Amino acid sequence: MNHASDEVARKPKPSLGRVVLLATTAGPGYEEPATISKVWSDTCVNLHVMQQDTLTPIRLETSRLLDESETPAPGTWHWPPRV
Repeated sequence: MNHASDEVARKPKPSLGRVVLLATTAGPGYEEPATISKVWSDTCVNLHVMQQDTLTPIRLETSRLLDESETPAPGTWHWPPRV
């Protein structure tokens, strides 16, 4: 059994309404939940970001790129951990 191909097969594809996490500029580990509102490709999406402690509870982030590294770069999105 090829574990590398199994890993690729299990990766989710972005689709409308899926919840992801957006890495913020506040520092490593700071993330905001977001909903995919437009899919450009498997790695590029538009997001409606749910903000806390603000007068504007939702903001739009366009053309955000997927970053599956252990410490995602600010402004990129990734899938939430499976629990």
